[in-house]
Amino acid sequence: MVKIEELFEELDIEKINILKEQIQRFNALKKEERKIVEIDDRIILPEGTLIHGTPCYLSNLESISKTGILTGQSVGKIEDGETYYCADFHRVSEKQTLEQYNKEFPYIDGRCPFGKKGKGTLAFIIFPDERLKELISYDCYRENTLESNITKEFINFLPIEAREKGSSILFGIPSNFINGVIIGDKYINEGVVDFIIKQFPGVFITRNNGELIYKNGDSLEIVNLRIKSIQRQIELEQTKFDLEMEKHRKDTLNTNLDNLWKAVSTLDIEAISKIYEQLNYQGDYIKMSENLKQRYSEQSKTI
Repeated sequence: MVKIEELFEELDIEKINILKEQIQRFNALKKEERKIVEIDDRIILPEGTLIHGTPCYLSNLESISKTGILTGQSVGKIEDGETYYCADFHRVSEKQTLEQYNKEFPYIDGRCPFGKKGKGTLAFIIFPDERLKELISYDCYRENTLESNITKEFINFLPIEAREKGSSILFGIPSNFINGVIIGDKYINEGVVDFIIKQFPGVFITRNNGELIYKNGDSLEIVNLRIKSIQRQIELEQTKFDLEMEKHRKDTLNTNLDNLWKAVSTLDIEAISKIYEQLNYQGDYIKMSENLKQRYSEQSKTI
């Protein structure tokens, strides 16, 4: 890790000292044992749970397992966002299941594997923990606290308007406080799951809908059976989606064709007959034209 003085040389001395104190809290917490969360097949997210999304690159996951979830500036990355010197999280504003939380995301948000579009991403779950209380109090999304006001001095502006649903923690949170991992559908396979189990011992792993993949103590055989079951489910969901999209495409095409012939029916008989002729239709063009006008006689008044 780059020296603090090199990373934050643009800050004044007061901000550097505040940041150093936060990093000391961070380093002290790194020595704590990871809390193994007892879960069942229905994963519950307590109020105040933090969720951090990231691309599912193995090198990235390995780095996070060693250092934690950090502001990009701490590893030499130039921040181009708004919450400078902070690590960003979604925050669960009320107790609910992971399945319920997943349904709140109809779009890709914060690089998280939620909804139907974030299939190539991954997210870390951090449950509320009393040991984190002081560290995460330096959160610029919280209101009317000394620590929050101090953190706001570091940032540009807050990108999330619904402040109860976001958190941005000064410097970051150590990896040993990660309790769970949510994998996007694209990366639910034995290789990725095995890698995560080894990098984050004791952490549970799940699909975005709360379907359990791994919990502490599970055998490799059980995990692989779950993976295969979820993969089959993903294939069935994709097939269903493809069929729905094809039906929608055909329905749209039929509607457009119907509207086209409806418009054609507003022309005079001679013009319609010429259209049939150009399309190489077989039959009596005059009679066909009269039938078309008759078919759309009432509807055509709206064109």
